[in-house]
Amino acid sequence: MRADGRQGTRGNFLDTLPTPVRLRAAGLTIESEIALPGLPETADSNVDVRFGPGDLEHRDGLTLRAQRFGCTAIGGTRVAVSVWIEPEGDVVPRTVLPAGLTGIAYQRGLLPLHAAAVQVAGSCIAFCGSSGAGKSTLASAFGQTGYAILSDDLLVVHPSPHERLPPVAWPGPSRSRLDADSVSLLGEGVVPLTPFSSWDGKTLAAIGPAPVDAPYPVAALYLLRWGELGVSRLSPLEAAAMLPHCLRKPGWLEDSGRATAIRRLWLDLVARVPVLLLSRPRGAPFPLLLSAVLEACGQGREERPFS
Repeated sequence: MRADGRQGTRGNFLDTLPTPVRLRAAGLTIESEIALPGLPETADSNVDVRFGPGDLEHRDGLTLRAQRFGCTAIGGTRVAVSVWIEPEGDVVPRTVLPAGLTGIAYQRGLLPLHAAAVQVAGSCIAFCGSSGAGKSTLASAFGQTGYAILSDDLLVVHPSPHERLPPVAWPGPSRSRLDADSVSLLGEGVVPLTPFSSWDGKTLAAIGPAPVDAPYPVAALYLLRWGELGVSRLSPLEAAAMLPHCLRKPGWLEDSGRATAIRRLWLDLVARVPVLLLSRPRGAPFPLLLSAVLEACGQGREERPFS
């Protein structure tokens, strides 16, 4: 049904579920009135965030407005979604889930990185970069060799629960968003779950084992760029200056009201874990890339999940 029970009234094209579902993502329990495919369900009764229909106009909201729909994160506890023109396919959940969680992370003083991430030896290795940098493709290549993908486009970093550990990341939306070129590069074993969308040219794919819902200490952060193959480590001072390039929706930082806490979390992260610049040519062999990544962050001798 529509959000108000009517059929297709202009400004109210949001499909809602008969009964809200509880899901897990980014270390948070979500109660959602709209379908958010790809997230594991939970019986946890302590709800952190609610997704549902609502007005986008809110004084303290962090708002994404697309051509046909939008969402607003409010107070770190609620994401209001509105659809005013009939959308194409699954564009609404594919967009409002990461956007809403990004706003919620900002409002809670967490660190929303524009990153894909994989689980290696009980830790998190993250790949940061702008759209088109190859984050999803590289994480998917790890997934094909048996590593669990923790996130595809949004990695929410939490403060460490223990002084001796670095900040941690929980699994988030982890279905890979891949364009046709990436699917071709990855080859066999990539099974698209959706048609290639006309709005971003990408399909969703589930690759590799599902991650366990648990906090993973961040072990390394890679900044991706195209060029000759090489890995270099940034100094802590250089890494500290990279925050605007690693955040998802960096323009929301100052509007979140939690900018100081988020900057402090970033400084703690880059002081404790290596931040590395990974340059690679387009079409580079994945075994070579994976070996370079693992060697550079000290995981070169880690036993592979399977060969």
